[in-house]
Amino acid sequence: MSADFNEYKDTYKREVDKSIRFSGQPVEFFTEIKAKIILESAKRLNGDITRLEVLDLGCGNGLTDMFLVNEFQILSGIDVASEAVEKAKVLNPTVDYKVYDGSELPFHENKFDIVFIICVMHHLQIKQRYDFLAETKRVLKEGGLLMIFEHNPLNYFTRYAVLNCEFDKDALLITKTELKKLIYGNGFSLVDENYIIFFPFRGKLFRFIEKGLRRLPLGAQYYLIAQK
Repeated sequence: MSADFNEYKDTYKREVDKSIRFSGQPVEFFTEIKAKIILESAKRLNGDITRLEVLDLGCGNGLTDMFLVNEFQILSGIDVASEAVEKAKVLNPTVDYKVYDGSELPFHENKFDIVFIICVMHHLQIKQRYDFLAETKRVLKEGGLLMIFEHNPLNYFTRYAVLNCEFDKDALLITKTELKKLIYGNGFSLVDENYIIFFPFRGKLFRFIEKGLRRLPLGAQYYLIAQK
């Protein structure tokens, strides 16, 4: 990892909010959008999500999991930052959190129905990314889904936010095209791909408009959903 998130266990939200202050929205606004996409996609592709076992890989302080608790049969989270994980345990006491070394996930093969990874890839060195996804594939069930959300380096405001975020100083942003190559290289099948967060405003109208723009490489972030 290019940043030690233990250093930001108490200031993570403050640092992110500071870097995106120009948007007029706190980090929870953007986090909730991604959580809703995870839920909507899981329902669309899996049906009854209450029977699913799901992993938040790179859970950090557990902000995303706040919007997902009680939705799945089992929700687990894992991160290399032990002190951040302790924060997550306090925030979401019903989630099964673990710490790992960033190499081998402490789970058996074919365990999870869904693994989601939010804004982690750009903190990995380029040579680490392939092996990271290979290890993720190992713990996914056959037919399981991998959901990856990342910053869009083609968006000026995204680059500005990353440049002004303390723990993103060494970030190596990855384009959707580059990430797709890694996914295909690990033997996944691509199920869905979209750009998201075109407008930093609340309301169903803006989310509806964004659905019509989702193929344009202008959104602040993007996501890919792949199947094992």
